[in-house]
Amino acid sequence: MDQETLQALIKVYRTRASGDLLSIIMDEAEGQEGQVAVLELLRALPQDTLTSEPFAAVRRKACRFSLNAEDFDLAETLARCSDHPEEQALRARALFALNREQEAQALYRQAVQQDTTIRNRDLERLLGIRPGSPIIATPAKVISLNTYSLRREAKAEQERRDVFSDVFLDDFDDVAFTFGDVAGLDDVKMEVRRRIVLPYLKPSIFERYKQKAGGNILLYGPPGCGKTLVARATAGESDARFLSVNPEDLIDKYPGEAEKRLRVLFDEARSDTPAILFFDEFDVVSQRAKSSRESVSALVSAFASEIDGTQRNNSGVLVIVASNAPWHLDRALFRSMRMQSLFFVPPPDYEARKKILTKAIAGIPGAETVSADRIARKTDGFSGADLRALADLVSNASLTKALSGSGEGALTTAAFEDALRHFAPSTLPWLSQARDELKPLQRHDVLSRLFIPLGRI
Repeated sequence: MDQETLQALIKVYRTRASGDLLSIIMDEAEGQEGQVAVLELLRALPQDTLTSEPFAAVRRKACRFSLNAEDFDLAETLARCSDHPEEQALRARALFALNREQEAQALYRQAVQQDTTIRNRDLERLLGIRPGSPIIATPAKVISLNTYSLRREAKAEQERRDVFSDVFLDDFDDVAFTFGDVAGLDDVKMEVRRRIVLPYLKPSIFERYKQKAGGNILLYGPPGCGKTLVARATAGESDARFLSVNPEDLIDKYPGEAEKRLRVLFDEARSDTPAILFFDEFDVVSQRAKSSRESVSALVSAFASEIDGTQRNNSGVLVIVASNAPWHLDRALFRSMRMQSLFFVPPPDYEARKKILTKAIAGIPGAETVSADRIARKTDGFSGADLRALADLVSNASLTKALSGSGEGALTTAAFEDALRHFAPSTLPWLSQARDELKPLQRHDVLSRLFIPLGRI
């Protein structure tokens, strides 16, 4: 709309005020000149108009207009006229821009407590609210199907279907978790950041190269080496929701039920992006499918269809599959670029082992005397879980001494070295089996790519 017409509408509004007309004026304002004219009109609105309930929807629109025009004082004034949660969230945005950050964060949290539907992830990033941090009194929702399994046998089939949505989501407390919380795995973290995290954080740059955020990746390697930690940290780095599910909970004896649950899972992820959908130990499902059951085979096919994203838009949804036995995975999951990225999560290196040990014994009597450097050098091949189990073993032995009065009960390097005589790394059998399973594969086999990193260990 040209400026002459806009000014004519403003003149009409001043003689005969109307919320609908003001809404049209804001919609039609173009360029800086039009913006300035509308802001001047908004500043002149009388107080009784601003606070009237019929004007509420237009007032929120005016507040958003002021924010977009970067007139944050005006936006704050408009939003202050109501205690409505949506307007309080808008006011929090204005307060942040006015360098009143603590007040903005407190106001935003209060607004979300009143209405969880107004959550704005972009605003949360500005306010420094990390994913998983407590915003409202109730815990964040993370996918779990355990409750469904427990109640399943006690209900009739039709009733089960009716209550499915109620028991599908369980509450789970989580905290912000990033790559800084994952010891070692620097190569894996660097690749995940480059190929997965940055497309989420800088979508406009990647869109120029026709690359979108989202996709599907496989994390594989020995148990206890950090696959789940990497998945959680990826969510933290991407500021994304983390939806985790045990694939065994998907399996159901009733035909079609497993596929239904899977569909609900993906719909939940698509409903609020960015989101990371994490399937741990997915090889269990593939193993069962090979052993027989038609319903399980149908689940694998349904999963392949969902991650294709051909029927639904998966933009902003990252699917992470973790596997301890990738050679059991159905090859259909690797065709047509369904799994775009494969990341081998190896046993921790020397530096990572030292960090894991130091963290595991922190605060225990005698911890400061233990040579983590020396123990780390003697635990080559140990997984992170192995190292924590070793620390727990030595700690329990020291506790027993303290309780019996037969010694100080303090940790020592010698105690760790003694325990190592009876402790073997759990990753060696896995690496041996992995080589046996993957080495015979033909070069054209889609699973042959999994073998490449094993040659470096």
